[in-house]
Order: sequence, then C-alpha cells, then structure tokens
Amino acid sequence: MTQKLTKKEILCYGVGDFACNGCFVLVSSFLMYFYTDVAKLELAAVGMIILISRTVDAVSCLGMGGIIDRTDTRWGRARPYLAAFILPLCAALIALFYMPDLSIRGKLLYGLVTSVVYSVLYSGLSVSYSTMMTCMTQDSQERLWFNLAKNVSSNLGAFFVTSMTLFLVGYFGKGDAEKGFVQTMCVYGILYTGIMLVCFCNTKERVNPEQQRISLGESMKVAAKNRHWILLCVIEYLMLLGMTMRNQGTMYYAKYCLEQEAMGTVLLSVSTFLAIPMVFAVTFLAQKAGKKKSMCIGEILLAAGAAGMWFAGKNTAAMMFFHVIASIGNGIASGMVFVMIAEVVDYSEYQTGKRPQGFLTSAVSLMMKLGAASAGLLSAKVLEYGNYAVDAPLSGETLGAICANYIWIPVIVAVASIFIIQFYTLDEEYPQVLETLSDRKKSDEANIGG
Repeated sequence: MTQKLTKKEILCYGVGDFACNGCFVLVSSFLMYFYTDVAKLELAAVGMIILISRTVDAVSCLGMGGIIDRTDTRWGRARPYLAAFILPLCAALIALFYMPDLSIRGKLLYGLVTSVVYSVLYSGLSVSYSTMMTCMTQDSQERLWFNLAKNVSSNLGAFFVTSMTLFLVGYFGKGDAEKGFVQTMCVYGILYTGIMLVCFCNTKERVNPEQQRISLGESMKVAAKNRHWILLCVIEYLMLLGMTMRNQGTMYYAKYCLEQEAMGTVLLSVSTFLAIPMVFAVTFLAQKAGKKKSMCIGEILLAAGAAGMWFAGKNTAAMMFFHVIASIGNGIASGMVFVMIAEVVDYSEYQTGKRPQGFLTSAVSLMMKLGAASAGLLSAKVLEYGNYAVDAPLSGETLGAICANYIWIPVIVAVASIFIIQFYTLDEEYPQVLETLSDRKKSDEANIGG
C-alpha cells in the first residue's frame, strides 16, 4: 500500500531548495562581482569563464536527466543523488570563491576549472532535486503543496544569501574581502550539507511507472511532440536571462549609478524577501486564474517596475517603490515553474504513454542554465562596450551600460516572455490529461488483477 504524504515530508522536500537556490543566487549575484572587483580579473575573460562554465552546466543537465531515467534503487531514481552530490558541491563552492596568488593566466585557468567543476556538480544536484517532484506524486493539489514549500524555502534561501553574504564577508575578512569570501563559503557549505541530508532522509518517491528504460533518442522524440514543453523551455530561457542580468547587475548599479554600494544588499534582500509572501499569493492565483495568467501578470509587473526604477533615478523612495513592484512581479512569474514542469511531464505520458521525466526536467533546466550563461556573457559584453574598468572614472557610456544590464535588457526579456506565454494552453487541457492518465492506471491495475 502506498504511504500517504505527510506535512513533514512536504516540508522536508521544500527545505532542500533553501540550499539549492541559495547556491544559485549566491553564484549569480556575487561571482561576477567577486571576479572583477575582488580578484581583479579582466572583464572579457570573466565573461568567457561564466559563459563556458554555465554552458557546461546546461549540457550537464541533459546527461544528468539521462542518468536519472536509468537509475533504479531502493531510494528511488532522483533522490539518491541529493546525498551523492551535496558534499563535493559545497567543497567546490568554497574553491570557487577562493583566488590563489598566481599569475594572471594562472588565476584565469583556476577560475575556469573551479567554475566548470562547480557547474557540473550543481547540475547533478539541481536536476535531481527538481525531478523529485515528478516522482513523488501525480496529484495536482499535492504538487501545489510541494511547490509552496519549495518556493518558500527557495526564497528564504535566496534572502539569507543576499542579506548575509556581504555582512559575513566583512565580519570574517575584516577588510580582506578575499579571506572573507572563503570563510563565508565555508559557513554556507556546512549549512547546505545539513539541509540537503534532511531532505534526503525524510522524503520518498512514489511515481515509478512500470516501463522499459527510455533511451536518449526515444526521450527526444517524446519531447519533440510536446509543444507545451517546448514553450516552457523557451520561457525559462528568457526568464533566467532576465533574472540573472538583474541579479549580477545589482552590485554595479548600486555602487556606480546610485553611488551607494551598501544599497546592493538592500536591493537584493528586498527582492528575495518579497518573494516569500508571493509564494502564497502565487498558489492562490494559480488556483483562481491559472498558471499562464499568473505568469503574464508577473512579467507585466516586472517590466513596469524595472522601467520605473530608471525614471526614479536617485530618488530613493520612488526607486524602492518601483523595485518592490518589479520584485513582486518576478516572484509571481517564477512561482509556478516547477509545477508547470511536472504538468508537461504528465502531458508527454498522456500523448505517448512514455514518461522520461529525467530528460524532460533536465532539458528545461538546460534552457534555464543557457539563459544564465547568456546573461553572463551579455553582461560582460555590455560593460565592455561601455568601457567599464574597476576604479576607473565613470563615463556616461559606462553608466548607460550598467543601466542596460540591470533595467532595460530585463524589461525587453519580460515583454518577449509575455508574448510567448500566450501560446501555452495546458492549463485548459490539463483536467483531460489527468482523467486519461487516471483511467489508464485503473485499466492497467484491472488487467494485472485479472
């Protein structure tokens, strides 16, 4: 008899994203700044390091998805990899924010190697964690509860990182930022390891369809028939492109455009803090208006709020007002992502009778990582075009480039997302999908019983 879900299991699954998203926000918000303003690496080289490592991260997602689809253990398909990856990932995180005393070429090589190693390990953990939701239940309401717990923990993890990192760097470093970053990463590593082990020990996979293992070629054919999955991949690419541009542009915008470096922590913290209550609002919106409309509302608010920040200039009150609007929009737009992934997996099973959840989930993650990778290169190229240099006099071109990264490119991306999401119609089709899958399951059980 299948063990029923408990509140403890829902909470323990959700808390895993405190660590998983904490790692993502930490790297997307502070690594580029660490490389340029702390380690003093050349901007063009930093852009290439970020592009290469995040592209490797993206490609690794597909490989990890295939591994999950071929895994069959008493702990499940995806769950065992949480325990397998967390310790080496945290060690790589510490190495990532440590820069040894080497030649310029040596530092660049070290930065590239550590970034690539970290990216591969992060893919292993994040794809496994995301895939777990498709393996734990097929009940739409239960998935909303899982997603609620996941998103609350995700945003708490992001808020913790954005509000505490520079404080901890200053506390441990006492003026030595490089030392401060390393010791801060050690604290995060211990914390994240404990959290992910709690997630592993207190969850259970239940959805394990009896079918032959699906090859990569078969998985790709199944995916190609699923237009909702294709649309979600495109949307997620754009969402991560815009989100990462804003995250990694925050410190530059605060330091050079607002001339208040400490405001960077405030802006990042407000965004992640507001995302916490938005999780509950998103759950309500998803039930009342549907996931598609919720995402549209979020993208509209994000675009309007970001553009408003530019018009507010250095008027702190007005700037913070529009930042709150943009943050609320971002929280709404990103809130339903992983429930949508679970539903497009169900749609493929509905279409073809096959359920390559590892591949489908990892391919969405691949597009998200490619969006983040593109943001790393694009941000560096825009700053380079604006003649940005650490400690150099600021020109109008430089300030314009910083504003483009933080405000205008994310606005353009949000508008493009609003247009594309109009073609996503799974909200309307999903009740029929669930009914058909339920009928098939009953028929299979009857045949087995007979």
